[in-house]
Order: sequence, then C-alpha cells, then structure tokens
Amino acid sequence: MRCLDALESFPEIGSPLVPDRIEREFGPGVRTIVVTPFYLVYTYRLEADVVQVEALVPQRAAW
Repeated sequence: MRCLDALESFPEIGSPLVPDRIEREFGPGVRTIVVTPFYLVYTYRLEADVVQVEALVPQRAAW
C-alpha cells in the first residue's frame, strides 16, 4: 500500500486537523491520511520515531 510506504518515510505527512469526532475517540495528537473512502487515523511519537495506526474510519462517519 503506497500510503503506508509514504507514512513510513514521512510520518508527519498526515493532517493534524482532524474532525472532532476522531479527536474525541482517539485522543489529541492524532493525524489522518485520506485513503478514499476512509481516513487512516494514526499517531506519530517523534521521540520514539514510532507510527501507530489507530483505525480506518469511513469519511462520512467522521463528521
């Protein structure tokens, strides 16, 4: 999956501007990448250089 390759190489590529519902469910600091028709929701911990994929959320359900 190309988006996962990009995420591995550039973990800050995702948007930190996420729908309120996603932030409430997954906590502050989550990011999203669009993988139509989903948001790939993930957390990036810079100090550990670790990306944790949290979920695939349908875009329509995110709002």
